[in-house]
Amino acid sequence: MSQADFLPVSGAQAGIWYGQQSSAAQGGYSTAQCLEFTGAIDVERLAQAAAMAVSEAEGLFEAFVATDSGPARHAGKAAARADIPGIIDLCDHPHARELAWQQMAARREVPFVLQKGPLYRQAIWRLSNNHVLWWLNMHHVAADAWAYGLIQQRATEHYIALGKGEAARPCWYGSIDRVIEEEQRYQTGPALEQDRHHWTSLFADDPEPVSPAGRFAQAQPRALRREMTLDPEQSQRFQDQCRAQQQGLAEAILAASGAWYARMCQHSDVTLGVPMMGRMQGAALRAPMTQVNMLPLRLQNGFDATPLQWCQSAAQSLGTLRRHQRYRHEWLLRDLGRRPGRRPLLGMHVNVLPFDSSGQWPQSHVVKHHLVAGPVDDLVFSVYLGGDSESMRLALDGNPALYDETELEWHLARLSQWLMTFMTEVETPVGELALVTPEDHQALAHFNATEHPVETTHMATLFERQVHETPHATALVAEGAALDYQTLGRQVQALADTLIEEGVCPGDTVGVALPRSLEMQVALLAIHHVGAAWLPLPLEYPDARLDDIVTRAAPRLILGSDEQRSRFDQVLVQGLSLADADERHELIPGSPAQRDAALGAYVLFTSGSTGRPKGVLVEHHAIVNRILWMQGRYALGGGDRVLQKTPNGFDVSVWEFLWPMISGATLVMAREGGHRDPRYLIDTLISESITTLHFVPSMLDILLDELTPEDVERLQALRQVFVSGEALSRELEKRFLSLLPGVALHNLYGPTEAAVDVSAWQCRHNDGQGSVPIGAPIWNTHLHVLDGAFQPVPVGMPGELYIAGRNLARGYLGQPELTAERFIDCPALESDSKLYRTGDLARWRFDGVLEYLGRIDHQVKLRGQRLELGEIESVMLALEGVAHAVVSVHGSGSSARLVGYVVPDASATLVIESLKRHLARALPDYMVPGVIMTLDALPLSPNGKLDRRALPAPESGDEGMAPTSPRQQIMADLFAEVLDLERVGIRDNFFDLGGNSLNALQLIRRLNDALGANLTIATLFEAPTIEALDALDGQDAAISGLDVVLPLRNGADAPPVFCVHPAGGLAWCYAGLARTLPSRYPLYGLQARGMLPGSHPPETMEEMARDYIEQIRRLKPRGPYHLLGWSVGGMIAHTMAALLEAEGEKVGMLALLDAYPADLWRDMTPPDEGMALEALLRIAGLADRELAEEGGSRREQVIALLRHEGSALGQLSSQTLDSLVDVVINNSRLVRETHHPVYGGDIHFFTAATPREEDWLDRRAWQPYVGGRIINLDLPATHPELMHQTHLATIAQHLMAVLEPRAACADSLS
Repeated sequence: MSQADFLPVSGAQAGIWYGQQSSAAQGGYSTAQCLEFTGAIDVERLAQAAAMAVSEAEGLFEAFVATDSGPARHAGKAAARADIPGIIDLCDHPHARELAWQQMAARREVPFVLQKGPLYRQAIWRLSNNHVLWWLNMHHVAADAWAYGLIQQRATEHYIALGKGEAARPCWYGSIDRVIEEEQRYQTGPALEQDRHHWTSLFADDPEPVSPAGRFAQAQPRALRREMTLDPEQSQRFQDQCRAQQQGLAEAILAASGAWYARMCQHSDVTLGVPMMGRMQGAALRAPMTQVNMLPLRLQNGFDATPLQWCQSAAQSLGTLRRHQRYRHEWLLRDLGRRPGRRPLLGMHVNVLPFDSSGQWPQSHVVKHHLVAGPVDDLVFSVYLGGDSESMRLALDGNPALYDETELEWHLARLSQWLMTFMTEVETPVGELALVTPEDHQALAHFNATEHPVETTHMATLFERQVHETPHATALVAEGAALDYQTLGRQVQALADTLIEEGVCPGDTVGVALPRSLEMQVALLAIHHVGAAWLPLPLEYPDARLDDIVTRAAPRLILGSDEQRSRFDQVLVQGLSLADADERHELIPGSPAQRDAALGAYVLFTSGSTGRPKGVLVEHHAIVNRILWMQGRYALGGGDRVLQKTPNGFDVSVWEFLWPMISGATLVMAREGGHRDPRYLIDTLISESITTLHFVPSMLDILLDELTPEDVERLQALRQVFVSGEALSRELEKRFLSLLPGVALHNLYGPTEAAVDVSAWQCRHNDGQGSVPIGAPIWNTHLHVLDGAFQPVPVGMPGELYIAGRNLARGYLGQPELTAERFIDCPALESDSKLYRTGDLARWRFDGVLEYLGRIDHQVKLRGQRLELGEIESVMLALEGVAHAVVSVHGSGSSARLVGYVVPDASATLVIESLKRHLARALPDYMVPGVIMTLDALPLSPNGKLDRRALPAPESGDEGMAPTSPRQQIMADLFAEVLDLERVGIRDNFFDLGGNSLNALQLIRRLNDALGANLTIATLFEAPTIEALDALDGQDAAISGLDVVLPLRNGADAPPVFCVHPAGGLAWCYAGLARTLPSRYPLYGLQARGMLPGSHPPETMEEMARDYIEQIRRLKPRGPYHLLGWSVGGMIAHTMAALLEAEGEKVGMLALLDAYPADLWRDMTPPDEGMALEALLRIAGLADRELAEEGGSRREQVIALLRHEGSALGQLSSQTLDSLVDVVINNSRLVRETHHPVYGGDIHFFTAATPREEDWLDRRAWQPYVGGRIINLDLPATHPELMHQTHLATIAQHLMAVLEPRAACADSLS
């Protein structure tokens, strides 16, 4: 096929062709429509008419092929005619219509072959004598919805004519070539520049892309679809409202859709995609081809604007859009640097279809079904206004990577309601229109149906009852001592009496400055007994913080030891001794004044956003609700033992202290500081037969690390573990359930301001891939997910989480302004309770549980996309060898970057390069941390939570941006070449650097040639960075680039060429050959041992050669073998050739690149470290660069130069560089000690002919060791310059004359 056979494509065809190439699956652009006939229809005549109409559409018989300048059309055969479609008879099938639809879907799964054609298929199903389906399936590159209508209309004409026994009027289809010619004139005229200026000006402020899904994804080959039909009354009412407000139907639907999308995204600036038919003149209006153009309709009205104002704005924007509609969407994406799936320009597409040009079929009622319209990036909302029915049909298509079927169904219901509300309440601000549907309201009410009878009482009353019920049961264990409930009660009463004597009254606060001990628990219960609130004063806090807490809380006194008196000189410190209590101090009920449920139970100071702690006062009615719910849900009994290990300044400690005391269980006090020691905790769980305890996820992770199989066997008593305080990862959940399958794991959520916890979830296997839910609300608690206007958001949508109900705290101690800001009134939602604003982002799942999405003020966005750091951490943890992982963001704005922190598993080897490849395979490039740091342990706060502020900051610079292997170096060179850039980093996104569809095609062709790969444009869209491409295609080839066999390029069936390393031990220098030798030749490097842990350099060159022969035989068991070596590599290759020949193997080629025998080196001084470092610079192609006169050791200067120049060697660790220096020294020793065997064949020698100091180097010194000829080629280069691309191209040309002598001869003759 010559260039003359190619025909130009239209902009629309090119856009869809590139879209198909960038799609991972082939079926995404396979579109289909079906006409459903009821009535008197002649099936055979219909089949004949369909074939005639399709036969006249020449574009359906064309092929689309790739050329160097992009896609082109190739005309089909002149005599091409459509076959008469087959007729499938299902008249006798009980479910004929359903089966026909299934068969249509199955047929559409068969991909079209664009480079061959034809690009259509059709079939007819007879369901009964008066019920027929005509199905037409066309590739989108050949036809759009308008083209379907033209072909269906033409088929009508043929059908009528055939019925009359005459010919239809001459074909009136427009010429595709004329349409393309008109477009080419537009592209060279002034109108194009005017249109471009309009569009680029409209988006000059680079608006943030948004989606109800909160993220973006590549379109999938199959979209999900939900449909519904409005009843005639609703349809009529909507149209009447549009007429009454003097608004066109299309404009009103677009305005309503944009307003709905804006509300769902909680972003008032949205851009819809609006399809324009792209037909501005007669030929295009009649041409059955694809011309549709998806253009942006930007709406920026704000939520204060009314629907009428939105309609007016949409009408104005639509009018402007129509005037500039010839400018292609694909061109605009290129101009703006946008890309669907990553940083899209368009949000939801809205398609209003008022036309139905399928033709007037005699004696039949016809309904058109739009079965598949092409790929869906986010959402596509279609409104069908045409047809015989007056009812509006609505359809919503969704990208299955972003939405599931349930979400889509709910969204469509919301859209249908919104349409009616929007045009009914035209004077109400859009921000005040109801977004949730009755179904949403019903679901939210059901989720919050948590009313449960709970006694209005005081915690001390509940403890008194328990003492009476189980006086002799063990209540408290600490430091080897134990107290039963009766004795504990006596101790409480004795201390209570002392507190009263010291003037403590109901409503007072009493500080507790005690270590974890029997005394601490007695103190807390005694403070409650007198009606006061306890105030924890953790001993590990610095004096300044304790002083601030005491000053603001103003406790009546502090219970502490003599050692603490000096820390609290402004308040009385009361000593505490348990020896004084006896039978005279039996626990007696408190007075009504001491048992008021509205009294404060405790005051906890939590970290504030300003850095100053906030004092939270929680009342008894709140904590009683929380504790009784926990007992009702998880029921402790007399046999249970609860471990108290949480520091008393952390709110979880509250239920540890109180829950066992009202249930007859035993509270076991861990030793002070024991919560930080996983081995102590495990031993305590076993020795104390603990049944129930709590962990912060970070500490649970560490404990599971410590847990041995023997420990698991001995943890027989443990039955339930609670986690809270941090988000629980899926990986940790799975790990726990796998290690301890008989132990229940409960994920709790709640702020200190709401009595510890307000929701709960029992973890289970295979619950899904999202985050671990935080569950459903507890008794008498309501959880609301609201938008910025305090309106409930629909189920499934993210919003801020608010808490209402009995659990709420009284507020912040001494901070009325902050209390009013965070505890708000909202009578519309809660008539009997305030709402506490958590600052957390959450969403309701459709099954009535909540998902926690992180702190609103900690939301991370990079390149316009919201990041879930937990998702990245989960992927890191999935790699073997990673024990713990954290991802954080350092910097802000344009300097923000992701940093990963890993703690390696002590029992496995973690290679950071493997982790980087693992991340690049699993995540989009913008989610891959730019820096990964290894830590011995993650920093934890005193409460056991991860302390993110203590994570070390990365060093400045572009760590990890240079290629780390020769394969990556090849890719980097080609990226830079295609993009016309000096250098490209391995994490630079091809499209962000200016890549587009055309140069993407060029890049893929060159990569495939150089690497022997089979990449596609789709691969590049999936993995647009060098690191990601390498991870996808490399199969972890030479994970660290240091393996003995280094695959430089896979090839076809030609024998491979093996390239032996020079003195530096690495074969990376041969990467350039991959770009010059034909791609059918596989290319492998052979690299020295001694660079990887556990490997050792050889003692002799023969030992090395035999090792390499063993390696190449694994790839190619028999000859001929093609060997090549530069410098020392030539000596090794010669030895290999001689040994292979002695074993009867054939050596096809032995090429020596400026390599000289040992005889010439034997008396030279062995190299020192400096000479070894120079060898590394030669390998990197930097031998001519001068080092700085100052700036550290020579080694440091060499490494700095390697990194500055972007060399892959510069990315090696210091340990590896040390090993390389040792390899250079060892190889230089072998050069001087070896004695060469004789090789009987020819040597193809390449001399670096530029004059040099070593003028005694002479290739003829090989003659005693060669039985054949020494065939030389002088090159105008120095020894290091032989590895430059220009000279490698010449070398490759001469190598081909050896590898393929006949082809070379033929070339010379021609």
